[in-house]
Amino acid sequence: MNEREDREEESSEEEEEDEEAREEHFYNLARRQYEDILKKDPNNETIRRRLDEIIASRKTLLEANKRSKVE
Repeated sequence: MNEREDREEESSEEEEEDEEAREEHFYNLARRQYEDILKKDPNNETIRRRLDEIIASRKTLLEANKRSKVE
């Protein structure tokens, strides 16, 4: 029974890591796309605000993940 529980726990940890890797990938992709747009049009305030929102939401998510792992 212990081996099965260990495998299940390991599997759930791998799933969490996969989810975090996907989130990181999409965050980086979105950030790069918005930064590319800003390079072409540095005065685009809508894009600048959206990029700030993306970065802020990512920081919030990372902090929440850290807190949940500590608990």
